[in-house]
This record gives sequence, C-alpha cells and structure tokens, in this order.
Amino acid sequence: GSTHSDTQIEGFVPAPGGPIQNVEYYQSVSSGYFNTLRIRLLDGRFFDARDGPGAPEVAIINQTMARTFWGNDSAVGRRIRPSGTTNWCTVVGVIADAKNGGLEKPTGTELYVPFAQDAGRGRSQRMSIAIRSSGDPAAMVNAVRKELARLDPTLPLARVRTLEDLVSAAQSRPQLLTLLLTLFGSVAMVLATVGVYGVISYSVARQSKEFGVRMALGAQRGDILGIVLGRGMLLAVIGIGIGLVGAVILTRFLSAMLFGVTPTDPITFIVVSLLLGFVAFLASYLPALR
Repeated sequence: GSTHSDTQIEGFVPAPGGPIQNVEYYQSVSSGYFNTLRIRLLDGRFFDARDGPGAPEVAIINQTMARTFWGNDSAVGRRIRPSGTTNWCTVVGVIADAKNGGLEKPTGTELYVPFAQDAGRGRSQRMSIAIRSSGDPAAMVNAVRKELARLDPTLPLARVRTLEDLVSAAQSRPQLLTLLLTLFGSVAMVLATVGVYGVISYSVARQSKEFGVRMALGAQRGDILGIVLGRGMLLAVIGIGIGLVGAVILTRFLSAMLFGVTPTDPITFIVVSLLLGFVAFLASYLPALR
C-alpha cells in the first residue's frame, strides 16, 4: 500500500481547502481477503469470480473514502481511475475502516482492487498471505511452506507472524509510553499527596496556641474545626484551580501520546481533584482534632 495523489474520481471537483483526489492506501487483494480478516461489508458486494481478467474493472473502497468524496450518498456505482492506469473502474463495495496505516494514525482513504485484474500491471514486488485457522496458527506454518514449495520452489516464505503479534508490535511504543507516563504520574500524585498533607498539617499544628486562646475565650469545638477546615480547604481549592489551569495547558503537548482519552479528559481531572481535596481535608481535620 502507498499514497497515490494522481488518482482520478469521476465527477469530483476539488474545492479550496477541501479534500483532494488522493488515495492514501492502495491495495491489491484476492476475493477472500475481507472475509479472512473479518472486515465488514457496509454497502455493495465483495470481489468474486466475476472480477477476473478481461472483465470490467472494479474496486472496493473504505468508509472514510466513501464519506470523503460522496458524503452520505452511496459510493457504489461510482467510477475511479487509480494511479498509473488508463482505465476507469467501478466501485462495487464499501467496507468498514481498517487500520492499514498504523494504530496511532487516523484512517485514510483506501482503495482495493482485485488481484486477478491487477496482477498484470507489475505493481506487486512482494505478496502477503493471510490465513485464518481454527486451531494454533503456528502449527500451520510447515503446511503452508510445503504447499508454497509445491507451487513454486523458488518463492521464499518470510516474516510469518500471527495477527496478535502484528497488533502487539504496533502497540509496543504506545504501551511503553503509557507505562512511563503512568509511572511518572503515580510518583507525581504520591508526592503531591504527601506534600499537601505535610504543608497543611504543619500549618494547622502551628496554630495550636491560637486555638487554645480561642477556646479560653469561649470558642466551641465545632467553631475551631470550622475555622481550620475553612482555611485548609480554601488553600486546597486555590491550589487545585491553579493546577487544573496548568494541566489543561500542558496536556495539549501530550495529545499525540493519548489513545481513547482527550487531553482535557474530564474524568481524570475530576478524580484527581477530588483525591487532592480529600487529602487536604484530612490534613486539616486530623491535626485540628488533636
């Protein structure tokens, strides 16, 4: 697969600032490719025996491409002239988006053509074979090697991997970044918790003489606790507010490393704020209680 910027789409007129006639991922596949990888058909049909050499040329596109160039209208029956070809091909199906360009990248426009119609163009310098097994996939490797050798002994079979291995390899860098960020975030949270508790409890402890004078003048137990909690929580609210503003600004620099959450994820901010507020409450209440 690769980018093809000279693909032509019949009837499409690029608008200033809008999408251009571009296919970000081009792939030549056999008729069983989509069922093997369990890619859903959203409109039209898959490739079949009708789409052989000499038959009218056809293509299948992904949902992103259909929406990009035809919006909510059906893309089935539209015509596309892929890069490097002179013939127009008709869209016969629209499939659900698949992550061919990488898990961390947004899904781009993707065009699939039948290998039976594309093999003669000299595009393919290598081929990937996808096999679905009901048992252990690794147990099928020797059988696949023997079958390939029977067809053509000169063809090499390399980089045999399961789909789980491919997904794991694609996730290795985000997983490492997530582990490091979680570790640093946990350390920062512990330091913040200990720091908040230590500062506020020390401040309250220093006011013990003041509390004694107030109680000698008639202040009740509840009055003293109210004063202490009021001061401590005021400091906590101010600190949390400043911290939230700083977090909103700084987390934008981490947006490229986030998956499944936004830089201003409200649940994270609420949970952390409540935790620090609770720590500030304990740091004020326990020393005042003593």
